[in-house]
Amino acid sequence: MRIKLKRFWRWLKGRLWVRPAIYCILAVATVFVATTTDVFFPEIAFLDVSVETIENLLTIIASSMLAVATFAVSVMVSTYNAALNNTTPRAFDIVVSDTSTRQAISSFIGAFIFAMIGLMGVNFSYFGSPGRVVLFLMTLAVFLWVVGTFVYWIDHVTRMGQLRHTIERVAGRVTTLLAEYFANPGRGGVVADVGEEPPRDAIPVYPKQSGIVVTFSCADIKAVMPEGSWQAFIAARPGYRVSPSVALIWIRGIDVDEEMASSLRSCFDVSRVRTLEEDPEMGLRILAEIADRALSPGVNDPGTAMDIVNTSVSVFNDARIRAEEIDEWPSDERIRVVPIEPDRLFGTLFEPIARDGAHVVEVAETLQRSLVALYVILPAAYGETLRTQAWRAFRYASDKLAYQWEVDRVKAAGRYLLEGDESDQKFIAAKNLERAVPIDET
Repeated sequence: MRIKLKRFWRWLKGRLWVRPAIYCILAVATVFVATTTDVFFPEIAFLDVSVETIENLLTIIASSMLAVATFAVSVMVSTYNAALNNTTPRAFDIVVSDTSTRQAISSFIGAFIFAMIGLMGVNFSYFGSPGRVVLFLMTLAVFLWVVGTFVYWIDHVTRMGQLRHTIERVAGRVTTLLAEYFANPGRGGVVADVGEEPPRDAIPVYPKQSGIVVTFSCADIKAVMPEGSWQAFIAARPGYRVSPSVALIWIRGIDVDEEMASSLRSCFDVSRVRTLEEDPEMGLRILAEIADRALSPGVNDPGTAMDIVNTSVSVFNDARIRAEEIDEWPSDERIRVVPIEPDRLFGTLFEPIARDGAHVVEVAETLQRSLVALYVILPAAYGETLRTQAWRAFRYASDKLAYQWEVDRVKAAGRYLLEGDESDQKFIAAKNLERAVPIDET
């Protein structure tokens, strides 16, 4: 059930007609309230507002909002195209999920609908003085809301197509996803060890179609399973590709018939397209693709690649801090969930940049400094992977850089991880210990 609700909510969030529909309901409710006000308060002396005043105001809104909405849609499409041309097609979902633009366009369309229904109410219904005041106040509120929205949207749209704005939106989304992963890697189960295999006597459950896992629900899995002693090993996290030959989940301790297998499949949402819904690795891939495009010969913008690398440090650091503020989910020890392998997590982001930016000494140097920073910031469990990434990046750079002094410059930037100097390692170990051991303030 949770998977179906998530799928419906994800579909609903992507629909532009939701807010205009709310405006339509609001308009009908306003006309109804205005009519009932006349019934319940017929003799109360309100501020007298003429029908012509309300009709003129509604006519202005109706005639202008349709043109403004059309203009806003054309600007939105042009801005989206400009943003995607500067980044990567994989960033489309993040770019178009901009709530400010959606809210602005929905407000313009909704105001037009409100004005049309209000005009019909004025022309076909008789409103007394109380009803006219209610309708006038609502019309005035809609007018002020639209004016404020338009002014804010003009300021927002001037920044929306810029490359930096897109990077910040992607980084913000990745930070949220990583924080959720750091806080609850098991997602209601117990996170398995890296490289752990399912039990040999477990029964695999395969999907009917090939695709990418969008999400899964441990609560739904527990609801499907009978009472008793059983174990489940979830082998497919969000972002993992599955097929009729790649299992979603392995069950141990009970027999799995076709009915139960079908119920277990329904606990996973599998899509043909990889999404950012609950997949931090996909977000890191988008950042890497933006940097890769900037490093291509046709663009030749190493500054953007360096910006991505520096931003990644902030992403991981902010995610670590936010994870401490997120409540942990109740975990069921009967369910084990594969983790995101550290090499896969960092390799998705850093290896393409290290490979394609190896010939630029500034990019290679920035990458080494960022890996050292992450080594200090993140838990010690990621240390060996970060050291491996530093060595791979250095090998790329040493093969591509033209001069030895450039190679030495890159090596100096990453000496904490590359040379293994004892004093440097003690410094880093002390930093890790300082984070790991709580400080006794008594």
